[in-house]
Amino acid sequence: MTRNAADQTMTLIPLSAIFKGDNPRKHFDESELAELTASILANGVVQPIVVRPVDGGYLIVAGERRYRAAIAAHGMDYEIPAVVRDITEDEAEMLALIENSVRADMSVTEEAVAAKKILDKYKDRDEAAAALGWPLSKLNRRIGLLNLVPEAMTALDERRILIGHAELLSAGAQDKQGRILEAIIERGLTVLQVKEMLIKGATGFTTAIFDQSPCQNCHHNSTQQASLFVESIGEGNCTNRVCFEAKTTDKIEAIRAELAEEVQLVKILEIGENGFNRLSADGNLGVGQEQYDQCRACAKFGATVSNMPNEIGRVERSICFDTECYQKSVAERIKAEKKVLSDGLKAIEKAKNTVGEGTTTTPESAGTDTDAASKAQKPTSAGKVAKTAKAKVSELSQRVIDYRRKHVWEKAVKKDLSTNPEKSRAFVFDLMLTGDTTLIKRDSLTAIFAKISGAAYPDSDRFGYDKKVGHPELAYTLSPEQQDKMFCAAAISAVSNTDFKDARMQKLLVFLDTDLTRHFTLGVELFSLLTKSEIEAVCVSLGLDSLVTNYKKVIGGKKDDAIKAILSAQFEFEGAVPNILNY
Repeated sequence: MTRNAADQTMTLIPLSAIFKGDNPRKHFDESELAELTASILANGVVQPIVVRPVDGGYLIVAGERRYRAAIAAHGMDYEIPAVVRDITEDEAEMLALIENSVRADMSVTEEAVAAKKILDKYKDRDEAAAALGWPLSKLNRRIGLLNLVPEAMTALDERRILIGHAELLSAGAQDKQGRILEAIIERGLTVLQVKEMLIKGATGFTTAIFDQSPCQNCHHNSTQQASLFVESIGEGNCTNRVCFEAKTTDKIEAIRAELAEEVQLVKILEIGENGFNRLSADGNLGVGQEQYDQCRACAKFGATVSNMPNEIGRVERSICFDTECYQKSVAERIKAEKKVLSDGLKAIEKAKNTVGEGTTTTPESAGTDTDAASKAQKPTSAGKVAKTAKAKVSELSQRVIDYRRKHVWEKAVKKDLSTNPEKSRAFVFDLMLTGDTTLIKRDSLTAIFAKISGAAYPDSDRFGYDKKVGHPELAYTLSPEQQDKMFCAAAISAVSNTDFKDARMQKLLVFLDTDLTRHFTLGVELFSLLTKSEIEAVCVSLGLDSLVTNYKKVIGGKKDDAIKAILSAQFEFEGAVPNILNY
């Protein structure tokens, strides 16, 4: 018997002409299949399957369980009632998904897979739920189970674990699910025992230092799980420790990178980390204000970011990473403080002895001695007395050292050498005495020689001998003035050599009595190179801090904005040489 419709017909089709399609149902319970086989043996197939025509036969759209049971009951020649629908492959897939998902005997994992495919088609959860005939909450629960590893899905289909186990497992990281699944099956863990296990391995979001907004809808967020499932570990926890720790590490690195704009050295503290001190100007362990200002420019001045339990992300600023230098600075401050006190006591004693001997003193002179002694007896802060000790920067950052060498010292020395042939000659003689004439670059000298004499210095003599034989007769033809220029050029060439040591450069600066203020202008080039801490040290050393409006606020803001504000101050920047650039 055949019934025609616009896109479908119902007929009897031999099982041999029917083939399995892409069935959303993957698990078929053997006992249930046996019951259906027995029913078909007794009553035949009551409800037709749905198929679609293809070359050579028909593909099952819905009803594979009935198809299997019919084969088991009657063999491949049996004719089964079927609804033939002339639809596309995509339409067949959607029909199979919807038809199977409304059946009560479809497993929850099969429903989850079906729900995901329907959602991929509709893109909207409300529309997908409506197509399936489910409430939205059921759709969300099924989608939530898709984080289960395949082994866990199979175990749920085979009833080796409960839905409560599955709900708890779905909140955990996939790389941990296999181990927990084995424990559930092998040890027969209850849902409550699994919950307790997961709680111990979870991390509370209250300890998070990173932005948690991307975590709100994550399936590893226990709050999200609690809103979906009956079984969860409660709210406010992350069940993916690896992800949590990775986000924490990224955040700590971001903090470190931000601090690197402020200070020269940033260290991430792990358990057992030491070798640093909290630096301050005042107090029993203070180094004094003048020394503190110098320390801000030191390469070992910085900050720490904690990666230790209970202190994750905590930042400590004003840290000295040179313990030996720190202890020496504190000792020098204490020594200076004691000296001030000692000098004051001596002044008091002297004043007493002078009065006791009957020496005539004017009120003014007596007042001066008494006032000095009185001030010496008063408590003095470390910041005030530290000026009696020589403040210094123990170690500059390599950035500053390179800049100072190339853009300040070298430029200044070259200019001074170019105008001082006598000292240039002496410097070249010194290179000869120390065996360092190789610092002088021949190519630069021969170029200068050609420019001065008007003729190129030959590479070989008239007999073809090697250039190293030399041509003293040509050098002899140079006038005294031209020879002076050659000595200046030789000296400058040596200074330009990258092998020329900083220590030798400093000695040369002293020898030339170079005044850096004649060669340097403070500007954005240097400031852009420095951290904000180094910028502060420069401002204090030059008195710029007192000339910038709202200085503390400015230096606490963005570096580029701070530089603009500093350079707009009423200050003579030409010739202003910070301490960190001096020799």
